[in-house]
Amino acid sequence: HSRPHVLPGGKGVLYVAGAGVATGSLRVVPLSGSPAKTLVENSSTGRYVGGHLIFNRGVKMFSAPMDLNRLELTGTVSPMIDGVAYDHFR
Repeated sequence: HSRPHVLPGGKGVLYVAGAGVATGSLRVVPLSGSPAKTLVENSSTGRYVGGHLIFNRGVKMFSAPMDLNRLELTGTVSPMIDGVAYDHFR
């Protein structure tokens, strides 16, 4: 597990789970003790920003609306930017 990101209000922790550094599943674990949920497959990083989960797949950045209370995506994944450089080894 890598790249932990604490969600606002201490709702949970977003992290990447996977065997490699370039791909994995983006998961969230509630701090209430409930089991972790997979939000996105094939991503190596993610952040919660203003009601949206922002994440990458390779050199493309995506966005999806996310309910912070339910810790789940609530809408369609939409591409944002193509050609984003990313260092998977940091």
